[in-house]
Amino acid sequence: MEGWTILLLLLVVTASNVDNSDLDGKVVAKMMPEGARPARPRREPRPPPSPPQRAWRQRHRQAARWRCRPRRVRAAPFAAPPPALSAPAGSARTMEAPPVTMMPVTGGTINMMEYLLQGSVLDQSLESLLHRLRGLCDNMEPETFLDHEMVFLLKGQQASPFVLRARRSMDKSGMPWHLRYLGQPEIGDKNRHALVRNCVDIATSDNLTDFLVEMGFRMDHEFVAKGHVFRKGIMKIMVYKIFRILMPGNTESIEPLSLSYLVELNVVAPAGQDVVSDDMRNFAEQLKPLVHLEKIDPKRLM
Repeated sequence: MEGWTILLLLLVVTASNVDNSDLDGKVVAKMMPEGARPARPRREPRPPPSPPQRAWRQRHRQAARWRCRPRRVRAAPFAAPPPALSAPAGSARTMEAPPVTMMPVTGGTINMMEYLLQGSVLDQSLESLLHRLRGLCDNMEPETFLDHEMVFLLKGQQASPFVLRARRSMDKSGMPWHLRYLGQPEIGDKNRHALVRNCVDIATSDNLTDFLVEMGFRMDHEFVAKGHVFRKGIMKIMVYKIFRILMPGNTESIEPLSLSYLVELNVVAPAGQDVVSDDMRNFAEQLKPLVHLEKIDPKRLM
């Protein structure tokens, strides 16, 4: 009896040390057919990434692609500046003007053109012309102006210099300077009733003249213009007298350039609006015989 008791105790101790999970796995394996694998436990689906996580992953991918790009080999710098930029010691280096191009000047995305008719009237006929313009133009009092204009030139490789006009108001304080560019008259259809040229007009700060001098421009001449401005729709009619400045820079010392007033009828419109020249011709016909407005080429006056 004692031998059988000891044998039963040994069996109980051995069974308690065996791993139940291993037994379960072996039993399940014996029950499944040959070649089949036990099914894996199902994983819970991952939640979708949050917007910060998606942004971080996108930046991480971009950084990885950037690191994998081949590096470009930079050229070695020049040991010395080019001969054109070097100057001998003790000599003053002069700045040459850049080449002047004759390409059309555009303001933003629209190429603005000026349609112009010009004429003149004697001093004794001025009041009659002003009275006629008050009846033909818009029902508003005409504006008066007193401007000082300076013409700057920049000579380049071309025969004709680059011309810019700087104008400021003398009778209205606080008004900005205006920088104006007028292109060459277009030589084309002679059936146009008005002179057509590029026009760019912008307002600037008070140091415009100093800036132009630093850029290499040289003042060619200056004058004072005094007169009236009338408006008829998009048309602008200017009647003014030009005064010569006796002492350079002194706008108080002036004298009339002639015994007549200059009359200008102009319209600033996008390119291709040639129909406005017909309206200008019809308006100019109503001013006859007081003044004859014509298409005058500035090159013929030089």
